[in-house]
Amino acid sequence: MRYIKKKVQEPIILKKFKEELSKSETIPNDTYASLRNDHTGAFTMLQEILAKEQGYICAYCLGELKKDEISDRIRMKVEHFKPKSIFNGQMNTSSQVNKLCDKKELRREDLRIDYHNLFAVCEGRSGDADSQTHCDTPPNGKDDKELCFIPNPSEGGVRNFNLKIRYTRRFNIKSDDKDIDQELKEVLNLNEQNLVRRRIHVWNAIARKIAKDTGMENWEQQGKSIIPVIQKNLKKYKSLKKNGKYYEFRNCIIYLLEWKIRVLNK
Repeated sequence: MRYIKKKVQEPIILKKFKEELSKSETIPNDTYASLRNDHTGAFTMLQEILAKEQGYICAYCLGELKKDEISDRIRMKVEHFKPKSIFNGQMNTSSQVNKLCDKKELRREDLRIDYHNLFAVCEGRSGDADSQTHCDTPPNGKDDKELCFIPNPSEGGVRNFNLKIRYTRRFNIKSDDKDIDQELKEVLNLNEQNLVRRRIHVWNAIARKIAKDTGMENWEQQGKSIIPVIQKNLKKYKSLKKNGKYYEFRNCIIYLLEWKIRVLNK
């Protein structure tokens, strides 16, 4: 996960949809369903906006959000950080109370079509049909569960959004905060085995690139002389590509490259 910079004002397409909705004689019970089914294509445009502001990577696992070759639509889901089943402006049922971080409050504000509560996430399955799901996709992902310790990824500013995340030598994600660590693993399932394999695949590709650039097959065993090459690749992974996309699993690669530099500087 990473900080996501959203615009101060909601997108015009969403603002217009809300204005038209307010003019309706009857406000629908499910405003999000109305947005999805809007005949103007507002939902498709919103998907593109959300994906673009994230550099076309999933808000949770940071996997790439690719376009479908046939439909040319982005293969993604719109995620409600605060679940729309709970944060709907209505009194929550007794069964929903167990999902709330703050069980004292039964009524929640309506965030179903709130721009700062909406994010682009992947489809939640990395491997074959027998693999576990992750990110927002049930049964192993978040679905309508509330994250009680991981903050909204667009709040607090980039400097303050610190989940104390690190990556192990086995490419598993981990947080030094035990509550956040539990949600990363048990709610979002970000150590799903196929996700881990994809991180390894991306790391192996950049490791081969560094080996080629340095002319050293065992570059990880070399001294400080190769730090400039690592820094060059680090700068690349911190930046957007020319097509406006971030590199897949960029946070994992950035963490590992920075760790390599620290080790070599000792």
